[in-house]
Amino acid sequence: MANAGRDGNRVTTLIVFSNADNTTPINLWADPTTHRLLVDATAAISYDSDWLTLRANYTAAQTNTAIVTAGAAETIVVKKCAALLDHACSVDVSVLIGFHASTTPTTTGVVLSHPGLAAGSGIIEFFGDTGIASQTLGDDLLITSEIATGGSLDIVVVYKII
Repeated sequence: MANAGRDGNRVTTLIVFSNADNTTPINLWADPTTHRLLVDATAAISYDSDWLTLRANYTAAQTNTAIVTAGAAETIVVKKCAALLDHACSVDVSVLIGFHASTTPTTTGVVLSHPGLAAGSGIIEFFGDTGIASQTLGDDLLITSEIATGGSLDIVVVYKII
């Protein structure tokens, strides 16, 4: 670190090395007010404000219960879906979530499925930046699950309706 500068107390400052040769020292620059590092942005950052987050909490068994509903000419797009079981539960809980107009699917249209979440555990499905969509207009996002005896089942969905 012979190339590193020293501060007023003669302590060496932080430097980084070029990824081209892993030896050439590169100085870091920071905003003097916020102390945030200054970097050159190489990609645009975009934000899609249409995504919504919904949390539903269930203590009873659910059968074909709508988590998110769509109008007749609408489609639900899911970006992320999570099922999280309370640590206080005394039983494993099966959960099935999917797209359909009236009955939680078991094959085509399944978004998230687990045969028996253990107490304190969970499952998360992430479908990338574009998400996964129902193939039929008007399908709802439905859940069927067992009772979370002694605790509760949290469902968190990041979605939008198009």
